[in-house]
Amino acid sequence: MNQTKMRTLEEPKKMKDNMGMMEMGKSLPSFSVDEKQMPEIKEWKIGQRYMIEVEVEMTRISKNEWREGEPINASLKIIKVGVDTEDEKTIEAKKGHN
Repeated sequence: MNQTKMRTLEEPKKMKDNMGMMEMGKSLPSFSVDEKQMPEIKEWKIGQRYMIEVEVEMTRISKNEWREGEPINASLKIIKVGVDTEDEKTIEAKKGHN
């Protein structure tokens, strides 16, 4: 895969109310795939991190023109998905052998 510029997304802030914890703002983006779309997931473990690359098509963009400072939002359709062969386990294993 090409060298991709990665940025860490911030988790939404949590606020405690009388019912427990409540998220403030939007949650992190997520998507689901099945093993036909991405066979590699059969070998993956919950809680582990894996590097993937996606190709998307922007299908919508919006901005609230009535509220100053509101962020622009986009809807994206996933067209292609690829798995980086240098996943976290592979990278960690190589570090141990250097």
